[in-house]
Amino acid sequence: MATILIVDDQPYTRKLIAHELADVGHHVVDIGDLESLWNHVGNNCPDLLLLNLPLNRVESWEIQRDIKRKNKNLSILTESVKNQDALDRLKASITSHWPGLHCADSTQD
Repeated sequence: MATILIVDDQPYTRKLIAHELADVGHHVVDIGDLESLWNHVGNNCPDLLLLNLPLNRVESWEIQRDIKRKNKNLSILTESVKNQDALDRLKASITSHWPGLHCADSTQD
């Protein structure tokens, strides 16, 4: 399975997404700030980056551009999860963007 880096300044959201993805077998690293993001990307090579930080559009674009300079093959998705519907849309986006990456249906226990 994939190694997924989750960057979100909201601990609850970060842990919720990490839990959902880890439950289906992915290795998940979750961090909450930009400094930790740079440290991690500089020393590791995740398969997928989920990015949600309170940035304006220009800052977000610049961060993504700089990350891609360090790792051209890294897929980056920006996300915003505010409720279960948003989490379901995020999981659908991940599975459509990343072939072979399957997320569990959150309605199943």
